[in-house]
Amino acid sequence: MIILPATKSIVFRLQLNGCTHPKSKAIEPFGKDIQSQTAGAGQYQLHKSLFFQKSILPIRVKALHLSELYNNHRFIDVCRKTQTCLSSGTTNQTQWKLNASVGRYFKTPIYTVLGFRDLEGNFLNRDSKYIRSDHYVAGVEFLPTPSTRFTVESFYKRYANYPVSARDGISLANQGGEFGAIGNEQVESSGRGRAYGAEFFFQQKLTKKLFAVFSYTFVCSEFTGLDGETYIPSAWDNRHLVSALLGRKFSRGWELGLKYRFAGGVPYTPFDSEASRRNYLSLGTGVLDYSRLNTQRLPVFSQFDFRVDKKWNWRRFTLDLFLDVQNAFLTPGPTLPAYTFGRTEDNSRFASADGRPLQLDGSNAIPLILDQGDATVLPTIGFIIEF
Repeated sequence: MIILPATKSIVFRLQLNGCTHPKSKAIEPFGKDIQSQTAGAGQYQLHKSLFFQKSILPIRVKALHLSELYNNHRFIDVCRKTQTCLSSGTTNQTQWKLNASVGRYFKTPIYTVLGFRDLEGNFLNRDSKYIRSDHYVAGVEFLPTPSTRFTVESFYKRYANYPVSARDGISLANQGGEFGAIGNEQVESSGRGRAYGAEFFFQQKLTKKLFAVFSYTFVCSEFTGLDGETYIPSAWDNRHLVSALLGRKFSRGWELGLKYRFAGGVPYTPFDSEASRRNYLSLGTGVLDYSRLNTQRLPVFSQFDFRVDKKWNWRRFTLDLFLDVQNAFLTPGPTLPAYTFGRTEDNSRFASADGRPLQLDGSNAIPLILDQGDATVLPTIGFIIEF
């Protein structure tokens, strides 16, 4: 029996590397070891490896059993994660690999949820459940040369016990930057979610003074509210993600690096025109229309960066002088729109549609939706000395 302090957890992991070829003969395991090591808040690992002759179908199985105890000595949860990976190919150089994995994970809610108190100092979210997520991943990998890799993967993730606002019934995953501090309220652990998509990845390692990396991901991310039925795009439902990196080494210590990033517009909730007009003078901001939650999308994000390096190598040290420029094409960054009233030409007061003083309910105001997107370039000049 192992007795641990209440704030520690124990982890056991068993890993097998072998095959099931009908003519293969198991040999005595070499490098077999059982090791226990402390990691973080008292995590322990058990590791054992087995090897076989004539292996053409290596199979790797990982199992993780996690038990956590709370600081009041009350047993909270048991987390099990089982991940199976299968790969097949030739014995000398594998060109094609098939990968698949299944996992179940548990995560505590964010600290703003756990630390929320009412006016009397009571923790209202003390009984919040662990967020559960089930992951399913399958893909194929192709290695045409030792320095080139292509992968295609599909994934599906399912979430349960996700925190939902008890006040307005909106999942915390569907709250973007327009909601202010996220989780600083009473919640219920009744939300569900799902994320699914596919990814293409290409990598060319440094050969002949050139290297490159490219990836494209299509993803859909949706979560439910208190009803647990209607799925709504989450605050990070970009749909399309692109990342590209290209590097080139030249003679005499010159190097050039190029980077490009693209992300589809994230969802946001538009303003309620009438409620915003009536309450703007007292609130100083617009009122969101929850009946159209995350029905609008911001413009796409796009950014191009480059870096130029010049290196001098001496016997005892190397000097690297570089110029790094972020957002070289001055692409405006997407930002949430802002609600306000139009002002007079001299900016001394709010303007009105009828020329009269502004009414308290904003009935004669001139509403404006401001696009706050702005383009910023960030150049950096520096040097690195390596000994």
